[in-house]
Amino acid sequence: MKLSEVAQKLECRLEGAPDVEIRGVAGIDYAEAGQITFLSNRRYFPLLHSTLASAVLVEEGIKVARYPDLPPVAALRTPNPYLAFAHAIELFYQAP
Repeated sequence: MKLSEVAQKLECRLEGAPDVEIRGVAGIDYAEAGQITFLSNRRYFPLLHSTLASAVLVEEGIKVARYPDLPPVAALRTPNPYLAFAHAIELFYQAP
């Protein structure tokens, strides 16, 4: 699913490449390219710089940047990243 479609379904404001293909979700320290993660607790902010996720669900006002040797990460802006992440899980892992 394209990141732009994910943003629309989650009702998030997208900052980044809309055509990135997203195939799943994962925690910020386990996420890989093609996955979405989230940041809702500032305690985990240092992990934002090293995550391999293609996109991160964050509140307004949080700067989303990675180390220069990593590909860019898109921001999905939402008032409640934790809740949006729960909805993202539903998008990608529906019961059979």
